[in-house]
Amino acid sequence: MKTKTKHDPLLSGGLFDKPFMDSRATTQTVSTKEWVLGHLVGPLGLIFVVNTIAALVEKFFTQQTGAMYGVDNVAMIMKMGGVYEVVMTVAKILAMGTGLLNGWLIQHTQCRQGRMRPWYLIFGFISIIIGSLIFLFPGKTLGEAYWYYFFFLLICYHTIGSSYFYLFRDTICSLTSRSPKEKAFIQYIRKMSWTLIPRTF
Repeated sequence: MKTKTKHDPLLSGGLFDKPFMDSRATTQTVSTKEWVLGHLVGPLGLIFVVNTIAALVEKFFTQQTGAMYGVDNVAMIMKMGGVYEVVMTVAKILAMGTGLLNGWLIQHTQCRQGRMRPWYLIFGFISIIIGSLIFLFPGKTLGEAYWYYFFFLLICYHTIGSSYFYLFRDTICSLTSRSPKEKAFIQYIRKMSWTLIPRTF
């Protein structure tokens, strides 16, 4: 049996090299079933997670600040608002740095499923897990230590979770087909899934 060395590509010989992970698509072109299930319906779960977190995180932060310090304690609320602003700025800066990590991961990945698709799946699940943990505890449960928990997960979400999701969201279209016409159609379908469908619920 071949042993894995430090020079072996990432993900080689692992789960993503197993035949059961292969795509069930057998046609050379993108079939109706593939674009409906894979590109219109398939991304909805993660889209709902990302949209929900984006819509609720600031409201949740405000509610937790008021619950811990009282809605009349304007000075403390303003102070925590300043901290939140700094944390979000740091998160955005770190998120830009993940582009370098992304390039390194893709360059050093080689498996049956390609270089990008496995990471799309991996970081999709990471986004869901971190997003759920953000709202797991109310502020009063952990006291002042709660803010370390909340801000740490918030930074993790923006740098590790959602940044990879946004990066791979449209890039994955270029791996689906070599036809420019099909790529344009798939991008349209995915954007429709992203912008229109979540707003109907």
